[in-house]
Amino acid sequence: MSRLEGKVQGDEVLFDISAPNGERTIVALDTGFTGEVALDPLTAARLGFEPPSRVSLGELADGSIARIEVSQGVILWLGSQRTVHAALLETSRGCVGMGLLGDVIVNIDTHVCTASITTAA
Repeated sequence: MSRLEGKVQGDEVLFDISAPNGERTIVALDTGFTGEVALDPLTAARLGFEPPSRVSLGELADGSIARIEVSQGVILWLGSQRTVHAALLETSRGCVGMGLLGDVIVNIDTHVCTASITTAA
């Protein structure tokens, strides 16, 4: 069983993810985001993601529809390298969405401000 430790800070659940090139970033857990990862373009480039390869339409939190550039890259996720698609957004903090949370267990303990993601198997 692999485990990723996080923390609760204010109204966010935060996790530190890294890329094979050794670069790291902190992302928030966002259960309203159906994709895998959302990152700002500079962070995606720093993590070694490819230049945007396609544009897709996505619904934003306010209900509006936006054209979103998508990039592919590799992150270290629960003990192994995983190729993911990142929505490139101008955002102050990236997020991990439901696309990466299939077949995992997410625990959030607001009393001690800790969180974890573990493999279900």
